Parts: sequence; C-alpha cells; structure tokens
Amino acid sequence: MKMAIGYHSAENGAYALDGNSTNIVKQDYVTAIALDPQINETPQYGSGKLLGKFKKDNGYTGNIGVTAQDPMLEESIGRTMSLTTGVGTVGGAASKRLAGYYYEFKEETADKKTQQVKVWLLNVEIGASSINHATDKESLEFGEYSYPITVYGVPLQKEDKSEYLDENGVGRQCFMVTCRPGDNGYNDFGKAVPVPTVAAPKTSQTT
Repeated sequence: MKMAIGYHSAENGAYALDGNSTNIVKQDYVTAIALDPQINETPQYGSGKLLGKFKKDNGYTGNIGVTAQDPMLEESIGRTMSLTTGVGTVGGAASKRLAGYYYEFKEETADKKTQQVKVWLLNVEIGASSINHATDKESLEFGEYSYPITVYGVPLQKEDKSEYLDENGVGRQCFMVTCRPGDNGYNDFGKAVPVPTVAAPKTSQTT
C-alpha cells in the first residue's frame, strides 16, 4: 500500500439490509462519513499503584451526511410509513441493522496519484436522520441531514469458515474492510458485503 498524503470526497454510498448481503441499495448524494472509534480503557490497581490499563474495542459510532433524506432508507428502517394522505414519520420502531454500509473516497498518494478507495462498514446500526432547514437569505440555504450509525463489526473467520483465533486463542472482531486498486477483488468489491476472512499461512515446501 502506497503512503497517502491526503483524502477527500465521500461518494457512491450504498447499503445492504441485514440478511441481504448481496441486495445492495444505492444511497445517492452522500456528503460526508464521520467515524469515531469507541475504545474504552479500564484501569486496574493493586498494591496502591496502577498496574495497567485494559482496552476494549467497541467499534465505531458516527454519522452519514447526505444532501436530503433518503425515502427508501427511512422506510426500510421503519422511520416512515405511507399514509392515506402523505407520508408519516413514526416512532416505536426498533433500531435497524444493516449487513453493511458501503462508500468510496479518493486518496492522494505520495507519488502524486489519485486512487479510488472502497470501504465496507460491517454490521451497522442506523438511526433516524437529524434535520436542519433554514430560510433563504442572499443565496440558497440548503438543509443538512445526518444519519447516526454504530458499527458493531463481525468476527473474523478462517478460509474453512470457522472462527479465526489469534495466537492467544482469542477471536477478533472486524469493523471495516478497505480495498484499494491492486487488492484482490477490487473491481467487484461493492457488489456484496464481504466476509472478513484471514488467509491461511503459507507453508514452506521441502524437497
């Protein structure tokens, strides 16, 4: 992977509903993706001193910014319902999980080349959008819309589809899969939510 000197753009958003990893629904006019890692540290004390801090990685929280509310997504997550007159925004629906959320961004490399990077966020909970309308002044004032998300991730697995365990016998959670030009599966990366699979270690052949 080449060293990156900058990132820009957020585009080609799409999502797959939970249980439909190959049924990809486009989300047009994405403006921003913001992700904050949720890593909790718990201090452990003994003999009157700090022995260490133990970390727990809980994935990401963040927001998906769009130019306007997404009617299909709003209906899919149970936020809106068609009524005899108009469309109702309703409450009471449980938070909806997506199998994955997909987007792309551009990366500027140290050798001054621009490449398109593709990303899947895995096992994503998405909530109702925030809404901001403002009156027009000297120029148009466009509204702002943002969907809150939590990225829970899925367990890493081995090529035989069993759970991957590290050298300490502990499973690992994968929250995001990123694919760059030259990586395996790059061309078709956005067509289905990937299953994060760890390649089997190569064995040396003896003669």
